[in-house]
Amino acid sequence: MLHFAKSITVLQININAPNAFLDNFGLEYALIHRIETPKIIANCIQKYDVQAVSDDIYIFKNSTVAVECVKDMQTVLDKWNRQCKDERNVRQITAFGIDTSTCIHVPNSDIYWGKAFDVANAICTVNRKGGILISANAYSDLVDSGMFKSLRAIPTQINILPDTSASLYSIYFVNVEDEGRGKMNLTNRKKTVRFDMGNHINEQME
Repeated sequence: MLHFAKSITVLQININAPNAFLDNFGLEYALIHRIETPKIIANCIQKYDVQAVSDDIYIFKNSTVAVECVKDMQTVLDKWNRQCKDERNVRQITAFGIDTSTCIHVPNSDIYWGKAFDVANAICTVNRKGGILISANAYSDLVDSGMFKSLRAIPTQINILPDTSASLYSIYFVNVEDEGRGKMNLTNRKKTVRFDMGNHINEQME
């Protein structure tokens, strides 16, 4: 099976309904939320050369394509939600996690193994506010490709542990209105996030 090992980018999303949605509308509508959300973003997945491991785990050739796809997902969901007259029909992805590393994946199957899958999963476990978090490996790919500027994306470094160099980066996509308010010129702030065996401990803005 070793010949299946190669560098890939893994995107994992959290399509479970937010806790507030579950509290307000109940388990039945939360289940509909989980089933329907992947259908809404299906065209985004089909647009790119993506291998779908499941309805919430996707494999890309590189980080640049993964982030482009995430931006499209957000655009499609925003358009969907603006047309919703009933809050029960609002759909959200509550977490995006992206990492790049050498992994094993058997094509056209759900057989996979590697650090990128673990990192992307851990990000989705601790991040339920709809943010896009990418690993340092994915960040390097985006810097090298110059895609931050072309995607109108602002990266913000997040330190996993104060005594290590390991980092995550959050990404914010700037729209035309934000540019008018000068948000593209914001200086990136660092946020310290302690990360212990996949459990979110605390956050502190520097």
